[in-house]
Amino acid sequence: ANPGYYVKWATYSGDGLQIAYVIERGTDYATSLWIATYAADAIPHWSHRLLKDYGIIGPAFMEWSPAAGSTQLAFHDPAGIKIINTINGTMQNLGLGRYATWSPDGTKIVFASRQDGDLEIWTMNPDGSGATQLTFNTANDSHPSWSPNGKYIAFVSDRDGVLTEIYIMNADGSAQTRLTHDDVDN
Repeated sequence: ANPGYYVKWATYSGDGLQIAYVIERGTDYATSLWIATYAADAIPHWSHRLLKDYGIIGPAFMEWSPAAGSTQLAFHDPAGIKIINTINGTMQNLGLGRYATWSPDGTKIVFASRQDGDLEIWTMNPDGSGATQLTFNTANDSHPSWSPNGKYIAFVSDRDGVLTEIYIMNADGSAQTRLTHDDVDN
């Protein structure tokens, strides 16, 4: 292993046969996106670099589309959410946002965005169309995650004070409910 390089953000493909990961060069912090391909024996058969010297702050919070055999990988960088085709490297910029997560059926992406000044939870179609804001407050709502059945979205928020808490809501943004009541003194 080269001590000047750091591996970050590893994520499995839906079929378990590939892992996407980022390598950051320690000398100048340039990042590259790599794809490792595995067979049923779980031994890596080859890796290839999909994006080279991407920039100082490269791909983060990566997630594969759950669609069977999908080659689409969502991630964010300082310019926003991107979807890259892991076969040919074509990339689509979906706009400002971060923490993109695919719905279980692959038809929606939930994400956090500062479009109104603070982080709010939004959904959109995988092509970037149909953006819909789900949370509306002056707090920061972030790190959304779909339930396995796609009916709910969990997220963290500081809307009730200094500490972040876990909330859940219906996939349409209704019935936002606080789940945790953490107190650092207890």
